[in-house]
Amino acid sequence: METLTLSQLLAAADAALRSGYDGPADRRAGRIPNRRAFRFYAARRLIDPPAQMRGRVGLYTQLHLHQLIAIKRLQAEGKSLEEIGRKLDGIDAAALAAAAAPPVPEHRPPAGASTRTKALSEMEFDAGITLRFDPPLRASRALRRRLESASRALVRSVRVERRRQHTSAKEQS
Repeated sequence: METLTLSQLLAAADAALRSGYDGPADRRAGRIPNRRAFRFYAARRLIDPPAQMRGRVGLYTQLHLHQLIAIKRLQAEGKSLEEIGRKLDGIDAAALAAAAAPPVPEHRPPAGASTRTKALSEMEFDAGITLRFDPPLRASRALRRRLESASRALVRSVRVERRRQHTSAKEQS
């Protein structure tokens, strides 16, 4: 198990948050976590204690990185620290990794497609996750963006459930 110092952990979080992250909705919280924010989250028990200590230096793992990234992504969704604490309390490693994962890339229409309202019969969000409209829906760009945005949480939930079922099936065999 690879361990990281706090500086390394914060640098890894910074790198991970460069993809699909605009910062917290509440501008009082910093866009990228720093030492002070990390210690604040740890004091509120949103982040587990260090995996081990080397003298006075705490060493952290991938779990801590996922916790930190999940906190920042949930803040970006407008969640309060209290709501985040409830959501992360007792969460398993797979669900935590899914919460920390970058959002699903936006569905882009093919190059040269009309930007005006057009009939939409289906949208693919992820491998095996397709939303079908019957009859087709007249959808503007704005509606498509709203659908894509709303689907991100659904896709994360489906991924977590698939992992859970996969793990459960392995344990039964």
